[in-house]
Amino acid sequence: MPTHLAFDMEPRTLDIAELVPGRTLEQRRLSGRKYARILASIREVGIIEMPLVYQHPDRHYEIVDGHLRIEALKTLGVAKVRCLVSDSPERFGPRVHVAKLSAIQEHYMITKAIEHGVSAERLARALEVDVKQVLAKHHLLRGICLEAVQLLEKTSVSAETMRGLRKVLPARQVEIAELMIAANNFTATFCRGLVLATRKEWLAAPHVTKKAGPSPKEYAELVKMQYELDTLQRDLQVYEDTYGQNFLNLVVARGYLAKLLANERAKRLLCERYPEIATAMQHIVDSVSLEG
Repeated sequence: MPTHLAFDMEPRTLDIAELVPGRTLEQRRLSGRKYARILASIREVGIIEMPLVYQHPDRHYEIVDGHLRIEALKTLGVAKVRCLVSDSPERFGPRVHVAKLSAIQEHYMITKAIEHGVSAERLARALEVDVKQVLAKHHLLRGICLEAVQLLEKTSVSAETMRGLRKVLPARQVEIAELMIAANNFTATFCRGLVLATRKEWLAAPHVTKKAGPSPKEYAELVKMQYELDTLQRDLQVYEDTYGQNFLNLVVARGYLAKLLANERAKRLLCERYPEIATAMQHIVDSVSLEG
C-alpha cells in the first residue's frame, strides 16, 4: 500500500502578495529575536525550508506554516517564493513538527557548512551571533572521544556540559555519559559534579594541577548529587523488581472492575451510594491500553 503524502512533491512558485496568512501575526513576534534570525538567515543564504501553503477550492493560497519566513521575504522585497502545497488547511495535517537542535547536532550542521566553503563570519551573520560563538560550536567536540559523542548525540545535552567532559580522560567521559543517560540528567551542574567526583588519575592533563579538592560549595553540590543519584538507582531497582507483579495485579483488577461495571444493578448501586468510587473505577476501566 503506497504511503500517502500530505503535500505535493513538486513545489510551486507563487506570488508572495497573493498568499493569505492563516493566522494573525502579533507585532511582538516581528520584533523578536527569532524573526531577526530568520531575516538575517534569508538575507545571507536564502530560504532553507520552503513555506507550506494550502490551496482552497476558490484557488487562493493560505499560509499553513512559514508566516515569519514570508514576512521576512516581504521585508527584503522578494516577490515570489517556492512553496510546498498541503492537502490540508490544518498545520498538523502534514505533521509539521518543531524540534530543538541539540548542541551536538548544531556542531554537525556548522561543521558541514564550513566544510562546504561557508565562512564562519557568514554563518555568524546568518544566525545573528558573534563569530566566536560559531567557532565555539564548530570546535565543540575537540577533546571528547567518539563513543561519548555517540552516546549523547540524541540527547538534550548542552554545549556547557560537553565542554565539561573535556576535563576527564576518554574512558571517564564514557562513564559520565552513561551515568547522565541513566539519570536522564544532562545539565552542566550534574556533569560538573561527576567531574569533581573523578579520581585524579582520570583527569585530563590540563586539569590535573588544579586545586586539590572542590570548594565547600562544590563539595556540598557533589554530595547532594551523589545522594540523588543513589536514590534514583535504588528507586529504579525497586521499580524493575516489582514491575512484573504490579502489572499482572493491575491487569487482573482492571478486568474484574470491567465485569463489575458491566452489571447494570451493581453499577447503579455504586453510582447512587459511592459516586466517587464509581467514577474512579470507571476511569481505570476506560484508561489507555496497559500495553501502551
